Amino acid sequence: MIDSLSEGFNTLMIDRIGSSIIIKCLKRLDTQLNQKLCEKAVENCLQLATHEKGCIYLNEFITYIRGPYRDQLLETISINSLYLSQDPTGNYVVQHVLGLFNPVFTQKICCILSGHYVRLSSMVGGSHIVEKCLKSPWMDYPLDELVNSNKLGRLAADQFGNYVIQTALKVTKVICSILTISFIYLFFISLSLKLLSFCFFSTACKKSNS
Repeated sequence: MIDSLSEGFNTLMIDRIGSSIIIKCLKRLDTQLNQKLCEKAVENCLQLATHEKGCIYLNEFITYIRGPYRDQLLETISINSLYLSQDPTGNYVVQHVLGLFNPVFTQKICCILSGHYVRLSSMVGGSHIVEKCLKSPWMDYPLDELVNSNKLGRLAADQFGNYVIQTALKVTKVICSILTISFIYLFFISLSLKLLSFCFFSTACKKSNS
C-alpha cells in the first residue's frame, strides 16, 4: 500500500481525501514503514508548498512526520525559506515551521532572511514571517535591519509593514522592561551588600573600642 501511495504522492497531497490517507499512515505506522512517503515529501516539498491546497496538507505532514526525515524536510524548507516567504502559499509553510519553535531551523530561517526583512515586511505573507522572527530568540536579525533602514517611515505607513513596526516596538519594550527590572534588582543587591558591609564594619569597630 505504501508503494502505491508514494507513487501517487503529489497527486494525493493536493487532495483532501488523498492527503488524509497519507497523514493516517504517518500517525499509525512507524518511521521505517513510512520511509518512502517521507522521502517523497522531502523531494517534492517545494512543489507542494507553492500549491494552493498542497501547502495546507504539507503543513499537516510536517506536524506528524517523525524520525530523521523530519529534520531533512525542515532543512529543505529552511534553506529555501526566502523563496517560499515571497510565495503566496509557500509563506504559510515557513510560518508553520517557525511555529514549531525548533531552535535550529528558526535560527537558520532568521539568518537566511537577513537582508530581505524590509522588503518582506511590505508583503502580506512576508510580514507575518517577519513578525514571527521578531518574536523569536533571534529577533536581532530583523531588528538590526529594520533599525538601520531608511524606509521605516514608509513601512509604518504600509498596510502590512505597520504591523511589523508595531511588533518591533512591542518586543523592544519588553526587552527594555526586562533590562530595567534586572538593573533595579542588581542595584538593590548592590545596595544591600553595601549596607551589610557597613553594619558589619560598625559592629566590628564598636567591639574593638570596647
